[in-house]
Amino acid sequence: MGGERAPRLTSMAGDYAAWKKRMEGYFMRVSLEGAYNKERPTFGALCADVLRWETEDEDAVVALAATLRIASAGSAHSSASSSAAPAGSNPAASAAPTAAAAASAAVSKSTRRESE
Repeated sequence: MGGERAPRLTSMAGDYAAWKKRMEGYFMRVSLEGAYNKERPTFGALCADVLRWETEDEDAVVALAATLRIASAGSAHSSASSSAAPAGSNPAASAAPTAAAAASAAVSKSTRRESE
């Protein structure tokens, strides 16, 4: 499939028959021969699932990046502050488990989708 695009149908008279042959050849090259002949009553639901998964993945990445940024800022702040700060008051220390949990959740979502 390396970047090959599907043939485009034009509005020229008689072009449909030629396009159909090119399109069938394209489907064969991308291992989809016959797939277009099968009715997919749940196609809309499949598309909605894919969009939902993309949104969930993007949200998880943004949350992870924000958590890591907070952890990084917290560790820079803690190194500049005195060493007499009480244990557990370092924002980086409390953000690290959250970052690990977010990363773990993102990986398990991806793994779950691959097994479906």
